[in-house]
Amino acid sequence: MKFTPPLGLTRWPPVEQWTETEWAWWLSQHHWTPEQIVQYLDHDRFAYGVGFTAAGTRAYPHNAYETGVTWLYKHTPKGVTLHRKRDDGTQNNILWGGSAGGTKSMSALWEIIGQCLFTERDDYRAIISRRELEELRRTHLDRIDIAADRINKLLGWKDSTGIKVTTSPPLAVFNATDAKVIMAHCLNAGDQRKYLSEAYDLYVGDEATEMLWEHIVGIQGRVRNDTKINRVGRMILTTNPGGPSHDQLVRYFIAKDITFAENEKYDPTDYLMIQASLYDNPYYMDADGSYKTYETRLWMYEPERRKQLLDGDWNVIANQFFQNFDPTMHVRTMA
Repeated sequence: MKFTPPLGLTRWPPVEQWTETEWAWWLSQHHWTPEQIVQYLDHDRFAYGVGFTAAGTRAYPHNAYETGVTWLYKHTPKGVTLHRKRDDGTQNNILWGGSAGGTKSMSALWEIIGQCLFTERDDYRAIISRRELEELRRTHLDRIDIAADRINKLLGWKDSTGIKVTTSPPLAVFNATDAKVIMAHCLNAGDQRKYLSEAYDLYVGDEATEMLWEHIVGIQGRVRNDTKINRVGRMILTTNPGGPSHDQLVRYFIAKDITFAENEKYDPTDYLMIQASLYDNPYYMDADGSYKTYETRLWMYEPERRKQLLDGDWNVIANQFFQNFDPTMHVRTMA
């Protein structure tokens, strides 16, 4: 995969320096229509981003280019698919899965931060879970600590009035909005029970296939709903293919073949799959428009794992009989 630089350029500049010209040129090579490009550039990247005006209030699309506006987060174009779902009230169970490098974890983390900062609900509660404690610290606790420091300095907040992040227990408290983010570490069977005493508005299971299915089921069972006051809980799972919960996630979100006998309340229309692709992330693109540097790293893996991480292939499972499973070839309807 290689993207041609805009006319007049031989190399792509860093994404932080892109103007609307670079964005439009790059998106056109993803086969976006002119209307879709304008929607993203003029509205979506600001509407679903996290920014503040010079007065310290939330920045909206109409504030985008005002003096003193600071944007802490503007999502990638693919991130629109995730962030927009918070507004329409449908498909409250989302799997953003596939290739490595698809901005899955970062987008999910900023979904949480944005909801905690600009929440319209009292006592908003979010929880992030990972299987490995070290990964939880490096991927989310460190990042939310950095974001909290930037926000506190930007708005002149102190720990007592702004965002306070602690490592023991690992959580972030948004004092200004009475919101909280719990960092959950679920390694062994039954670890989800440590987090079942509280109800949550948003559950993010990061690298979800690496978790046990009972971890995911247990925590999502504490997502709270009260449609009378427009409180609808959501679950966002981000992951690459492969791992203990691979099969269950495929069945719920991709194949959608859960039977009535297994779960009579299962509604396939409430489960959304967002296929992650490395090539949707311009930050990992080389200056020549290729992704050779990152692709080279992924080519170090064995073929099955490489297909999972580079291609985001959900049909490849290491050590299975058909290592390159193709339903059109390996499945036959029997009379």
